[in-house]
Amino acid sequence: MARFALGLALFVFLAANHPAAAENASLEEAKAEMVLGSADAPVTMIEYSSLSCPHCASFHRDTLPKIKKTYIDAGKVKLVYRDFPLDSLALAGAMIARCAGKEKYFGLIEVLFRSQQTWTRAQNPKLELER
Repeated sequence: MARFALGLALFVFLAANHPAAAENASLEEAKAEMVLGSADAPVTMIEYSSLSCPHCASFHRDTLPKIKKTYIDAGKVKLVYRDFPLDSLALAGAMIARCAGKEKYFGLIEVLFRSQQTWTRAQNPKLELER
């Protein structure tokens, strides 16, 4: 986890010195807990997930939409998403999503999971992530 924090801090620092830095999240926002649903929900579901894990992608494609519709959107459950990168590709994807900010975070996570087989199996996966 310390490696992730160091990588995240480095990525945010480098991104902040990039001309398009106005589009990036602040360091505080990038490090914040990512929560989907009402903060007042009586039940908290915590998910540890890796963007390169096919089982995690399956959960996000097939199961989470049902949970979201039935419980999260109804205010019964809030989902706390925690990055648990299993490799450098998942780490890179998590850093990109976090730097996009809270408003775009879950949308980007969904896109990365739905296109996982494309970017993780590409000849140059990190280049695919940049697109």
